[in-house]
Amino acid sequence: MELGMAHSSLSDVLKAKKNLSSESALRVARKLEFSTTESDYFVSLVQLEATKDPDLKHDILSKLTQLNPERKAFDLSIDFFRVISDWYHFPILEMTHLDGFSFDAKSISDRLGITSMEVDAAIERMLRLELLEKNEITGKLQKSKSYIMIRPKESEPSLRKFNEQMLKKALKALEEQSSSERLTGTETFPLARELLPEASEIMETFFKSMTALSGSPLPKTDVYHLNVQMFNLTPERKTKP
Repeated sequence: MELGMAHSSLSDVLKAKKNLSSESALRVARKLEFSTTESDYFVSLVQLEATKDPDLKHDILSKLTQLNPERKAFDLSIDFFRVISDWYHFPILEMTHLDGFSFDAKSISDRLGITSMEVDAAIERMLRLELLEKNEITGKLQKSKSYIMIRPKESEPSLRKFNEQMLKKALKALEEQSSSERLTGTETFPLARELLPEASEIMETFFKSMTALSGSPLPKTDVYHLNVQMFNLTPERKTKP
């Protein structure tokens, strides 16, 4: 219920069995802490997907252009959740940066261990969401420079699903990858809860530094996932009467 929707309704949206209503879209936007403009844009996308009236579609597209003139309008609000919840979308996005890599369905499926159909569907979805774009000079697909990742503060099902999938991939890597292929490190320490905001800033700086490291001129050979977990081992628990 984190998004203000019943679990069954959210499940139907994720499976493309139903569309969000304008009211539900607005609740989702508020839960994800969108700005007023972002909320208006998101709700308009949902309306665009739901309407069958050509004149109304034209009016909504005009509104979307006014709200965000730098980007073309797309009408797949359901895909917003899918890109977050299916783990392989982001690796595919980053594989466009690999040097000497043949960016095609078979090569991607071989490296990620997923089917070519899943690759094709993911690429098509990210093209429509404008996370991928075709280079005007080379004709090759590349990561869209204008994409901004939104990190909602509140936990929500799609993001939780993505994190669960990546944690499973991490466990598998512990079994299958040598220390030359992965990095690990753990630390347990006492900390005042009041310092969590400062700890969050330190982690954010760390992530930015690692992202900057990926900009090294050395040839990019692989796509890595960095997942740092910091959680309370000693939460106050209710005692049984």
